[in-house]
Amino acid sequence: MDSAGPGVVQRKPIERPRLQTALAERHRRRLGLVIGGGGAGKSTLLAQLMRTAGINVDVFHTCTSADASADRLIASLVDAVHEVLGSHDPRPASIDNLVDLVLAHSPGHVCLVLDDLHTVEDTTAIEQLLTSLPTNGHLLLSSRRRPKFDIARLDAAGQLFEIEQDDLLLTREELIDFANSRGVDIAQLEAAEGWPAFVELAASGSAVRSLRYLEQEALREIAPDRRRALAQFAFVRGGDDEIATAVTGLRLDELLGDLPLVGWEGDRARLHDLWGDVLWHEIDNSTRVQAALAAAEICRSRNQHDAAIDLAASVGCWDDALATMSTAIAQGVDGGLRPGQLHRWRKLIPGHLGDHPTVNLIDGIAARESDPTSARTWRSLESAAAGFRAENDSELELVALLQLGYVARIGGDPQRVDEIMTRVRELADRHPSARPFLAFGDAWAALARGNPAAQLVAMQSIAEIELPEVWRITRDHLIAHALFGLGRPRDGLAVAPRDVASARVPVPGALVTYPQCLWHSGRPVEARSVSPPSDAPDLGARDLFIVAAWNSLTAAYAGDASASREHLAIARTAAGESPSALISLQLLGLEVLVAVAERRDDDAAGLMRSLFERAPLAPGIAEQTMRNNLALAYALDPGCRQYWDRADLGPSIAEARDAIRALTAAREDDDLRSLRSLRWPEPGYLATVLPCPWAIEFALRGLAAGRQEGRRLASWLCEHWGDPARLALRAWTDDASLGAVARDVLSSTPTPPSADVELRVLGRAEVIVDGRTSDDPDMRRERVRSLLVSLALNPRTTRERLAGQLWPDLEQDKALRNLRTTLNYVHRIVEPGRSPGDAPWFIRSDGASITLTGGLSIDLWRFRELLDGADSAERAGRPLQALPLLVSATRLWQGDLADDLDHHWLDLERIHLRSRFVRACCRAAELSVAVGDPGSAADLARRALAVDPWSRPTHLVLADAYQSLGDTTSAAAIRDRLHKVEGP
Repeated sequence: MDSAGPGVVQRKPIERPRLQTALAERHRRRLGLVIGGGGAGKSTLLAQLMRTAGINVDVFHTCTSADASADRLIASLVDAVHEVLGSHDPRPASIDNLVDLVLAHSPGHVCLVLDDLHTVEDTTAIEQLLTSLPTNGHLLLSSRRRPKFDIARLDAAGQLFEIEQDDLLLTREELIDFANSRGVDIAQLEAAEGWPAFVELAASGSAVRSLRYLEQEALREIAPDRRRALAQFAFVRGGDDEIATAVTGLRLDELLGDLPLVGWEGDRARLHDLWGDVLWHEIDNSTRVQAALAAAEICRSRNQHDAAIDLAASVGCWDDALATMSTAIAQGVDGGLRPGQLHRWRKLIPGHLGDHPTVNLIDGIAARESDPTSARTWRSLESAAAGFRAENDSELELVALLQLGYVARIGGDPQRVDEIMTRVRELADRHPSARPFLAFGDAWAALARGNPAAQLVAMQSIAEIELPEVWRITRDHLIAHALFGLGRPRDGLAVAPRDVASARVPVPGALVTYPQCLWHSGRPVEARSVSPPSDAPDLGARDLFIVAAWNSLTAAYAGDASASREHLAIARTAAGESPSALISLQLLGLEVLVAVAERRDDDAAGLMRSLFERAPLAPGIAEQTMRNNLALAYALDPGCRQYWDRADLGPSIAEARDAIRALTAAREDDDLRSLRSLRWPEPGYLATVLPCPWAIEFALRGLAAGRQEGRRLASWLCEHWGDPARLALRAWTDDASLGAVARDVLSSTPTPPSADVELRVLGRAEVIVDGRTSDDPDMRRERVRSLLVSLALNPRTTRERLAGQLWPDLEQDKALRNLRTTLNYVHRIVEPGRSPGDAPWFIRSDGASITLTGGLSIDLWRFRELLDGADSAERAGRPLQALPLLVSATRLWQGDLADDLDHHWLDLERIHLRSRFVRACCRAAELSVAVGDPGSAADLARRALAVDPWSRPTHLVLADAYQSLGDTTSAAAIRDRLHKVEGP
């Protein structure tokens, strides 16, 4: 694939083989440096890099002031790599992302070529790349000055090559070739002293005699007005026609004409830095200010806020820079404004401007991300709103007030929300475009008061209005939140925002809205699978609290008290040192849940009483806090039951009330009538309204009342909640009234065995129980092993098919009898601790069907899963994720599929698996070489060649591994052997 060049347009330059030979090292050494002053020909030299049609590629990027931060530079490089490699990756740009892209190209090499590195003050990204890039990744840096970071270790290791200024000057032979190519007298060029840029000027007719005469001679033929225009254009670092006209009054073709040393990127032109140097004194400071502000205005109109701010800051026009920052913040919800940009801008602002309302606004938004309910957050945003109001800037006051309203809402302070929204309404009268945002104030006030109906009405009033992304996600989040608060979670699923993590701007709370709707719709397993982890990166304090609290709640309902406490600890930390009253209530509610999960109902009841002492149950926030956990309050605090019995609840919450009311009557009064007449909910739904110990009790009391749905519920709980459900069942086996029921459920409900059981079929077929090979004598039976292998290949089958496959020469009745006997052997082997009469867990029969469940760990399944995962990671451009998957898969390989069995029905699958193993070893070896682990690569390649000695890619990567290990003799021998076999 061709590489992309830096885009400097000049007449064809002279070829310089000596420098091209030096640059050929760029795909072999870690770092290359091209160091020289302005006009030394660095960019021209890089533009001459040979286009690479083979497996090695070059990725060019010309650095500008836009790359001031490490994050921006990395983002630019990621974009450039995508363009060259034709790859796509939706992830935000990062060092890890860039490393993945380079590694994915192995065994090919990728050289990142950065021109004009001297324009980048922060070289942190370069230092990180030097340590993070895989061995197939390289850097070639062009700069006016030597970089400040340490390169001595690379030099000592032979991983550095340099082209310095003296090397860049044209030699006598190159000067002659240049003169001949341009048809000029060599004498016309000699006085330029070999400087490529000056030679170029001399060839165009300028009488350049030496470097010190450049300013006098090169500009003599340019009219003064044009020189001043060029100086302005150079100062703003170029641009397109619109910027050129705004800054100089001239279009690009009028301004630049046939001027040499002009770089182009699309429709944008930029003068060589040399011009900036010689034109500096053509204009005074006031003219520079005018030029910078004119260019900044164009950038601001295009939402290129960083460029506009940098231009204004370069001439000290902080009023203009702050105005751009304010505009960017006002538009930020639509433009993808991120906290990182705010932090960068904040560092630019001089200290004496710290009290400016825009600075307060930036500080407030940044503080909101770290601790939204802190006094600092409130103080900064309140100062910003007051400052904008004093300046009569209604639009920006509105921005500050909306931020302030959000903070008041999450602090559970409806009075403050009302006060803020009163002022917002006054402003909206003057700004009609702000009127839709009044609905958010109404929704926040309703949420702070625990009124989901009013919240829903407020958001639905703007359902059809076109909103910026963040406000659209916020609206949908608040609608879905209101719907499950009203007992309509299934309606909420239709509107709940999903791929929130990829949104350009975070929407606090929205990360768990969809899982919450799934949970309250009776789909808890799915809800837990899509819930973000409590340690998800880049979460603000509010999101961290919400995510951790949610994970604590779901773990407690599933009976995993230990995990629930871990998540609860994270939530407490994220809540800050002085959490609001609302957040304190939520934390206390989680303590109640944990106590129930630990079967400490008396302690849970005490905690519940404490909760209601802090917030007496009444319509509003106290009621709303408990609505979707109503069963807890109903069971633990008899004093609140009358309240819930009279409450107007939505469908799903009313169903929860009916279930807990029936359970309470049965457990306290031995009254089973409600359980007998109850419209029995689905097991998944009951698992979301009754904590695991209570859900098991509900199942048992339901069975005692004659409801066979209880058996289905117990089975669901044992399958999905696992050990906590089984332990809860066993806790009832000695109960006087429910013991017999509990024992019957245990005997008929398949429960996961306590032992870890593994079936290995890659190599000899064997069963591993708790890490030890089963010594059951029945494993010596060939038909037992054949049955296990057949089920591993076809986990859902029929008795007739299995019998016919294993006993093809017998009549069906006799084959089926043999199958029944063999199945009994297999059950005893894979579940050695199962009591006689207990339902088997791993292999289940349902009429004519036989199913091998996913509870049994099978090396073949894991092998396929790992390789499929590696393939997906590679397709997603994440080779660093693919490598450990590939290595893990190859470690599972102990030989051909069931190599101790001789069945023709195994042959095709053996061939397929063997091929996948060889490909996996080869790719893992290629990636291992790229990440600097040639020893592992050689081991992987040798394993693959033991299975397929004719694999050419594997021979090549083994040669690369030996080369990296310093064994050049073995590497050369392998390549020579391949050459002889394949011919010239």
